[in-house]
Amino acid sequence: MNEELREMQRKLGWSNADLARALGVSRDGVNHWFRANPITVPVPVLRLMRLTCIVIETEGGVEILENTGMQIKERF
Repeated sequence: MNEELREMQRKLGWSNADLARALGVSRDGVNHWFRANPITVPVPVLRLMRLTCIVIETEGGVEILENTGMQIKERF
């Protein structure tokens, strides 16, 4: 699971701090997901990240996400 989350994080161009801010969790919590063995990423987090990756690729997706309060970092 952490590999899927890491891939979505890369796709969005987010750091662990960006991911924590977007999800409304602590940076330590995000860091734990990537250090834990076995991985302990909550299923709702994975679902939210999947949805975020889909929405951000649609026309107007960034604005939609920003209107929900997510802070979207510009991707390179």
